[in-house]
Amino acid sequence: MAFQCGLFNIGGEGQALIGGLGLALVCLHLDFLPAPLLIPLAIAGAALFGAAWAFVPAYLLVRRGSHIVITTIMFNFIAASVIVYLLVNVISPAGSMQPETGGFAEPARLPYLYELAGAWGIELPSSPLNVSFLLALLCCVGVWLYIWHTRAGYRVRVVGASPAAVGYGGITPAAQVLIAMMLSGGLAGCMILNELLGVQHRLVLEFTGGFGFVGIAVALMGRGHPAGIVPAALLLRSVPGQRRAGVCDPGDHPRSRGDDPGAGDPVRRRTRIHVCPRPPALARAPFGRPTWSFFTRWSWFLTPRCVSRCRCCSLR
Repeated sequence: MAFQCGLFNIGGEGQALIGGLGLALVCLHLDFLPAPLLIPLAIAGAALFGAAWAFVPAYLLVRRGSHIVITTIMFNFIAASVIVYLLVNVISPAGSMQPETGGFAEPARLPYLYELAGAWGIELPSSPLNVSFLLALLCCVGVWLYIWHTRAGYRVRVVGASPAAVGYGGITPAAQVLIAMMLSGGLAGCMILNELLGVQHRLVLEFTGGFGFVGIAVALMGRGHPAGIVPAALLLRSVPGQRRAGVCDPGDHPRSRGDDPGAGDPVRRRTRIHVCPRPPALARAPFGRPTWSFFTRWSWFLTPRCVSRCRCCSLR
């Protein structure tokens, strides 16, 4: 979402952490509600907390001219420190030595897809795949409709494509930056639905597992379009070494099998190098500050050669 506005939001990890905090607060304090009410409220809490955390770097960009990449990186570390402090000193159960919250109530658990299919008389093999997969697809459809089929999405894309020309059309770049960043933060906050409502069923340390940074690679591989993001996410997920011990069987973890735990990293790097296209032709961010010029300095992440005639290459 932020890419469409010409912004490089690298703070998805921190926004997911704070979104998980909002989800946990809803699940712990509203556990008396039934599942049809509790799960949507938990999703809304994660989205609102993630959007609020993304609002601060966007406001600093609009009002103070702070670089969005630097502020979002800093807010990742701030969010991690906040979560650690709260888990250790505030929201952990009394008398517990574990930095985690109590378990969520049974209504706050996402149903598995094979259970839903069984209720409709459809036989599916038992697997950990749950409703969060369908919610992710629904988010992709929502982003596609918003960005490419609404006037509000058109304004976001215009600001990202030509920030110098938006004033002639009566568009306020500052408002579009705030909207794009908050929507991006809300989506990042919802990224932890599977981990908290489908796997852990409690708030634990490092529950994001670096998925916020993997999401940046997925967005770049898909060129910021849902039609490319979905297969890119499935591709990276299928690369060896991408699974985590907390998600799969502990006996299937690379360390348990005696394999090299970093064996999948070269595969992932080569996959990104050969699959990622160059970034969209967005040379400058709103208010005339370079955004993609910072990114294209690291063009080794995208292609074996530098991307086409970027301004930073001409200055080398």
